[in-house]
Amino acid sequence: YSRLTWDTKQSRLAFFYDAAGVNTDPKVAPPPRPAGTPPGSAPPALPPKWHVYTWDRKGGAAVEAMNPGTKGLKPGMKLNGTTLGFNRDGTRLHLAVTADRPPAPPANASAEKVELDLWHWKDGHLQPAQKIRGDADRTRSFSAVLFLDTHEFRQVSDDSLAVGLPAAGDWGLGSDDKKYLHLTGIINPVPRDYVLVNVKTGEKKPILSANVNGAALAPSGQHVLHYDGKDWHTIAVATGTKANLTANVPTKFWNEEDDHPQLPPPYGSAGWTADGKFVLLYDRSDLWKVAADGSGAENLTKIGRTNNLRFRLSNVRDDDDEDEDLLGVNLAKPLHFTATDQRTRDVVLYRLEPGKEPKELVSGPYAHVLSAKAKKAEVYLVQRSSFFDHPDYFTTDASFSKLDKVTDINPAIRNYNWGRAELVHYTSADGQPLSGVLVKPENFDAKKKYPMVVYIYERLSQNLHQFRIPNVTGGQVINPTFYASNGYLVLMPDIAYRTGQPGQSAIKCVLPAIQ
Repeated sequence: YSRLTWDTKQSRLAFFYDAAGVNTDPKVAPPPRPAGTPPGSAPPALPPKWHVYTWDRKGGAAVEAMNPGTKGLKPGMKLNGTTLGFNRDGTRLHLAVTADRPPAPPANASAEKVELDLWHWKDGHLQPAQKIRGDADRTRSFSAVLFLDTHEFRQVSDDSLAVGLPAAGDWGLGSDDKKYLHLTGIINPVPRDYVLVNVKTGEKKPILSANVNGAALAPSGQHVLHYDGKDWHTIAVATGTKANLTANVPTKFWNEEDDHPQLPPPYGSAGWTADGKFVLLYDRSDLWKVAADGSGAENLTKIGRTNNLRFRLSNVRDDDDEDEDLLGVNLAKPLHFTATDQRTRDVVLYRLEPGKEPKELVSGPYAHVLSAKAKKAEVYLVQRSSFFDHPDYFTTDASFSKLDKVTDINPAIRNYNWGRAELVHYTSADGQPLSGVLVKPENFDAKKKYPMVVYIYERLSQNLHQFRIPNVTGGQVINPTFYASNGYLVLMPDIAYRTGQPGQSAIKCVLPAIQ
């Protein structure tokens, strides 16, 4: 038995049962040991034969819901034995199938072996990539559903379309990038076509072509949300009605600081409201509640841009709202946020009561993260860190008036000359205000001179409070903790790039920071 899975109400259980090699008839002898196998050795493992069972908490024995002979399971396919879950109302199981391939024959060392790499200009992936992806492609899984009332089984995904199964409703969202794979390395990300697929009937409705920014189905199954490089849009699943959500909202939802030579990415989404009527979207500073039909928008956090803060929702939940979280955020309850001060890079905590402005709970020269809330009490777990302070955990009550430290994870760092990080401000040669991080040895003496290492890579000042163990990982040029501990200054200035001028942009930003 494996993959025991409850439905959302924990009233029904589903699990896999592997019947391979199981023999309930004592008169039938076990299979013979293969020739050449030493006596006493274990027989080779048989390919699994997955059955699916369900059990109702009200009582009774488990009931078989599916087996390898179930109608709808295509020839040459089998359950993958790992994917298993209920949809939101518990009426169907979400599964996956994979190709039922026979075991590979043993290699014959004496036979002549010729290996060829066959290249074709229409290949979606180049040969080196095909080799890397080979095992994953051979064992690829395809989504499928089992309707528990009728025991009807339907494979939803195939080689031409990958379909995500909906938590609610009958329409899943499928995507396909095959006809655009030849653009790999030219366009990033590679475009995709999106299609709505009815998991009951198999009906398909194309909704987006050559989309490069992705699309997602709302938890309620009522809308598809996508971004076009400037604005957010929805498509109503039932009617196909399209709406531009942000064209008339007086703010920008694309990353204003992004300086790559392509469409800017969005600041992102915090999900949907629990009733499915609103989507929660970020601009640079605040969180907005935007109607799914584009009829209106409201700035929930309000003070972010005015106070140079960047609010982001903390995903902590009460003990009584677990079921609601499957659909979205309940705006009738208090919400908690982290807020990054863009002037100091401190990450502080706020609470937002319905209908009010956010209230600061915890501040200070650290990066704070609200990690969890106790299920049955108003007790919260907060993580706090800085360049000098290892991330440790603190507890507090609903007032957040006092943080009680409950861990001391790495006290040994106090035995070393670790280093201190501070934020520096400067103006580029083009007149743009910028920031950077300057790391000094812990025993820094302002009367002495120190060698300085300048490390540049786009913007780095947001990492002011990042704690770093003094080691070197793949792709990392320098470790500022290691250099500071050995008597160096480390400067990490922000760079604002201009398209087509990476070298000149770096010079115009780095030299003023050094000076």
